[in-house]
Amino acid sequence: FKPPKPYDLPPSSSQQIFLKQLFINIERNFLITFRSKKTKSIDALVLLLAISVMTGLVGVAEFSKNDGGVADVAFEVLAFDDSNEPLLSTFPTIFRPFSAIYLDMLQFYVEIGVVTVVLVSLSISRSIVDKRSEFYREASSGYDINAYMLALNFSTTVELTCLMTLAAFLSFILRSSLTNFFAYFINFFLLGWISSSWVFFLYPIVPSKNLALTVAFWVTFASLLFSGGLEPISYEEVYSDKSSQLFSGFAAPTRFFQEGLLVSEFRCRETQTGFTFEKDDSHQVNRTTYSTLIDALFLAQNDLQNATTYSCEGWYWNVLPLFLVGLFLRMASMALVHVCNRGEQAKAPIWQEMKNKGNFFVFKFIFVVLLIMFAAVVVCLSMI
Repeated sequence: FKPPKPYDLPPSSSQQIFLKQLFINIERNFLITFRSKKTKSIDALVLLLAISVMTGLVGVAEFSKNDGGVADVAFEVLAFDDSNEPLLSTFPTIFRPFSAIYLDMLQFYVEIGVVTVVLVSLSISRSIVDKRSEFYREASSGYDINAYMLALNFSTTVELTCLMTLAAFLSFILRSSLTNFFAYFINFFLLGWISSSWVFFLYPIVPSKNLALTVAFWVTFASLLFSGGLEPISYEEVYSDKSSQLFSGFAAPTRFFQEGLLVSEFRCRETQTGFTFEKDDSHQVNRTTYSTLIDALFLAQNDLQNATTYSCEGWYWNVLPLFLVGLFLRMASMALVHVCNRGEQAKAPIWQEMKNKGNFFVFKFIFVVLLIMFAAVVVCLSMI
């Protein structure tokens, strides 16, 4: 036996850069989506069918409703008295036929919001659970899990954008809404955004077999009880103090969806309905933002000036808070995947990793970013 000739050690393998891993993961996610197009199509059809049936049963948006009440008010006091007191004392009676439609519209948006958030959450949770073994394989092989999670967030958002566009268009057409389509689109898109954000947040914490049930329970429970549309927390209680606004905005996925579409619809009702002012209100007597039905129904209390100005362009105060809540949940999810289930990722416990100064700096940076995001959400929700 003769020993082999001396040779150099093989070159050490180098990992791909972050951006390349990100693009590869995005491309792979879209490929998997294309291959599972049958399943995705069935999920989309179920959602669109539910929206069609619910919207079709409710019918088109109404201007007023005859509830049997009679507005027995001396209207001349509104024109000749310099005080706001006559208007404020008789206000609910004057516009009673128009305010009577509020409960019907609120019920519709509560129902369609809850059904949408549940179906979207279940669909996304199944997709993410299917990728869990793939995630563990990537993590245990030394690949950047931040690139993996960021790519998953991006591809999921693209899918939801397409799905929510169809859902918004269908509801908008069947509802014959007075507001513009963009108001419907942005509210449906953000509803899908916050629904999937809760799935991402619970994904590192809840076992795979329990994720779908846990997500469905939470989004249904929180949407029905804490969104402001139903007791025990109505919009009056939501706006009663800053802590209620913060809790409701964080906990209830449909909180801003309901209010956003309600105010967008009511904002497109003309002045004589009691909901709005004209932009040029010089001819109006004894009217303030506090003498509108929007205020009487405790809607848009943080943005009454815009919400009570007549416009059919929609109302978008809710966009930034809802987006930031979803972004915070997703960033928290990306932090939690570094902490939870480290054995499946073939990594040492987190406290051992933090002994390394470099890793400790990374975790400290993530913690600071999450604190900044949380502070931004608090400011937007409570308007401090």
